[in-house]
Amino acid sequence: MSRRWSAGKLLLSGEYWVLHGAESLAVPTAKGQSLEFQDTNSPLKWTALDVHGYAWLDAEAWSDVHLAKLLEAARNLGGRVPSHGHVTTRLEFERSWGWGSSSTLTDLIAQWTGVNAMALHFATSKGSGFDVASARADGAIIYRKAGEDSAEWHNVASGHWPTDHFGLVYLGAKQDSQVEVAKARRLPLPNEIEAISRLSHQLAAGKTAAEWAATVEELEVRTAEWIASPRVQDRFPDAPATLKSLGAWGGDFALAICPRPQRFGVFFTKGIVYPAMVRLRTLTVALMLFWGLAAQAAHLVGGELTYTCLGNNQYQIKLVVYRDCNSTGAQLDPTVSIGIYDGIQNLLIHNLQVNKGPTINVPANTGNPCLQAPPNICTEYATYTTVIQLPQRTNGYVITWQRCCRNATISNITTPDDWGSTLMARVPPMDQCNNSPQWNSLPPIVLCNQENLQIPSTATDPDGDSLYYRLVNPLHGGGKNNGTGFNTP
Repeated sequence: MSRRWSAGKLLLSGEYWVLHGAESLAVPTAKGQSLEFQDTNSPLKWTALDVHGYAWLDAEAWSDVHLAKLLEAARNLGGRVPSHGHVTTRLEFERSWGWGSSSTLTDLIAQWTGVNAMALHFATSKGSGFDVASARADGAIIYRKAGEDSAEWHNVASGHWPTDHFGLVYLGAKQDSQVEVAKARRLPLPNEIEAISRLSHQLAAGKTAAEWAATVEELEVRTAEWIASPRVQDRFPDAPATLKSLGAWGGDFALAICPRPQRFGVFFTKGIVYPAMVRLRTLTVALMLFWGLAAQAAHLVGGELTYTCLGNNQYQIKLVVYRDCNSTGAQLDPTVSIGIYDGIQNLLIHNLQVNKGPTINVPANTGNPCLQAPPNICTEYATYTTVIQLPQRTNGYVITWQRCCRNATISNITTPDDWGSTLMARVPPMDQCNNSPQWNSLPPIVLCNQENLQIPSTATDPDGDSLYYRLVNPLHGGGKNNGTGFNTP
């Protein structure tokens, strides 16, 4: 089995301008995407896993339009595309983060088939290509698109950057790069291109937070005037930092430059260290609201239970359980029980035993790029996934999971560590391949005392169904007397 890896990317300057030949500053990220190929006798299959191990693509390679386009282009460039085998790709960051799920895939396919990554990019995309150039860069680069299908770039030093003053702010809305590229705008003037190139070099040379803030301010003003869009700073006028959009405006991440930051959690980019908060502005309601309680919590923090229709009455069931990793309570279970009941009669139909996936730590985010999270905050999660046949049923199904016990420090429940937690999902009567809604992102695990809190509960229904939200009392179940088992819904 062969394995390859590509880095993600962040564009620090020159967004939009880079399409027109401006020199831009970019960095590769420590998180990226990997590709493994296994030789088999079956037609070429492609499995794409997200950071949680969920397969968002699992089909014959040529059946996916985007993938087929890349493979055909690689073949036309003289690359070797096997007709048989199994490819598995694994993302190391959330798909909703615009860190380069597409560009890393382009570079991985180029590595795997033996073609030039930039040639493959220009054969399949109208983008500038800085992201593909970043995929195998050793550190920060200055990049310029030199022609319709050519580019040039070189490494720049970054050890002098004031990284103690940097933070990442997640804006909660990934933008489609191809859509942004296609938008009609006036052509920039030559002197504007020269100014952006100068500012990119100026940013790379900056040694202090004040120098970076001043350069970022000019970059943002020039870009806002050109594309006729408000700056990210305008969305957060009271932010104690200078903010810079990274990539397409209106989504993805922003860089925060704090003049007097406290020390905060670290987010590593390849060759560069960004002490950073990944600010997740989308919070989950109901059970997920137990995030952010005291760091000495006893055990369970929250969870999600969702299902995906795979066709032919097959459903993938996915349970995510969050735990306080500083807790002296039980560890994440190596195997969980998930019950499937008749939707009305509460008749147990299946008792599924599902094995645990990898345990993953969640970044301790304060929601403020200049605020330090307490050092003892630690939350981890694991994903439990299985596939089951569920024929159409007049009453539908109820899927449930229960576990003891809740956080001992919850103040609005008497003896909270005696109470369990219940998650439920309903499959509609006589279902025609319905999918449950999916939360768009993780919530922050640190909440600040005496500060207002906004909870934009953003979820997506894959079927386009209407979504309604309400706050409810958390469901009891799986208390101390019931351990890891479950009761009827």
